Amino acid sequence: MCFNVLLLSSLLPKNTHGEEAVQVRATNYNDEEIILFFHIDTPKIRRDLGIQGEACDLIIYYASKKRRSICLVELKGSDIGHAVEQISNTYNHIKQRLYDAVPPDTEARSSLHKITWKACIRFSGSAPQDIKKYRDKLDRLFPKSWEIEAYRPLSRRDSNEDITSLVRR
Repeated sequence: MCFNVLLLSSLLPKNTHGEEAVQVRATNYNDEEIILFFHIDTPKIRRDLGIQGEACDLIIYYASKKRRSICLVELKGSDIGHAVEQISNTYNHIKQRLYDAVPPDTEARSSLHKITWKACIRFSGSAPQDIKKYRDKLDRLFPKSWEIEAYRPLSRRDSNEDITSLVRR
């Protein structure tokens, strides 16, 4: 099952991750929510999850009494098109794997339909000229539940790496 692999092989000890000079973090604000970070962009994890091709860097799982969400995160130097493809490929494989693992006509299957899927691309540098086509593709996969944002540290202690609001909404 997908979450067995994630929990046993790729769960990060903290709700923060960085690559290519770009970072993200999410903060639990109370005891009634859970935020888990899973690093999945390794050949072994991709194989164990059944992802053919490339995958995004992270899966962030959010749970509260009112909602559940899965946010796919890619941290990039600059190639936004490649990031969109990695997120799209991960989404297609993980969603199918979850549905294949859960028997139909069960409470778990109905819970799968309630998960909100989200995407986040953080990159360093300036936005590409043709960013609209990438936004359109993400909007088809994740209606109103995605963001593409340049990572620009404001200072050493204060940066825009926090994606808690996306994960929660």
